[in-house]
Amino acid sequence: MRRLFTALLALHLLPATTTAQEPEQEREQVQEPEREQVQEPEQEARRWRFDLGVALNSSGGNEDLTVFTSTLALSHIQTDAFELGFDSRIRYGRSGGRDVAQNMRGALTFDFRPEAHWSPFLFASAEKDPFRSLDLRFNGGAGVKRSVWRDGWSEVSLSAAALYSHENLELAEPGNDINRTARWSFRARGRRELGERSRLEQIVFYQPEWRHSGDHLLQSASSIRLGLTDTLAFTLAFLYDRDSTPAPDVAADDWSLVTGVNLTTRW
Repeated sequence: MRRLFTALLALHLLPATTTAQEPEQEREQVQEPEREQVQEPEQEARRWRFDLGVALNSSGGNEDLTVFTSTLALSHIQTDAFELGFDSRIRYGRSGGRDVAQNMRGALTFDFRPEAHWSPFLFASAEKDPFRSLDLRFNGGAGVKRSVWRDGWSEVSLSAAALYSHENLELAEPGNDINRTARWSFRARGRRELGERSRLEQIVFYQPEWRHSGDHLLQSASSIRLGLTDTLAFTLAFLYDRDSTPAPDVAADDWSLVTGVNLTTRW
């Protein structure tokens, strides 16, 4: 009789226990999606890149020579809508207690929709070099770029532009010290990422006078960047400049080989 009473009591309490557990399980199932919806805020995408490069070549003894080169570049790295960049270079050298090199140049470029096959752009550049009797050379214009091949930063492109050129020369006899002319500007650029931190780039500019190709400017820049860390890199660059109609007693060709380090930051 006692066993029968115990069995009936157990059957009576079992549904109540099961019913009491079900609301708790339902509350847990309702709360789980709320926990899944809580996510950590994403970091804001970085938009700008700043590069600072420094190179120093020095020798002593029979030849006393010191040449310092500094480069600075600021660029907008979100290039889906536009590309904006500024870069400058300063080169200064001394030998035997006197100046032997002084060159300053800067350029500003704006490309609209640079990732498209055809993209218009604006640009301006300025240069000063007393050893080439160049007090100021300013170029500004607009054109269009054709991307032949592009894969991220790597690309091969051709561009053509019309520009206005203003030259102010430092001549012993004033008279022809200011030149203003219109020029065509043709550029070929190829660049390739060699790895996560290393890059190779080649740029060539050919800028003839608009109605006389014998009067032209030619610039070539070959550079390689080997990344040591995410912010520090070793750089090697070969620069060549040709002015087909230089000032009197000034050579038409100039070249330089520059090795140095580059510091990069993004924000």
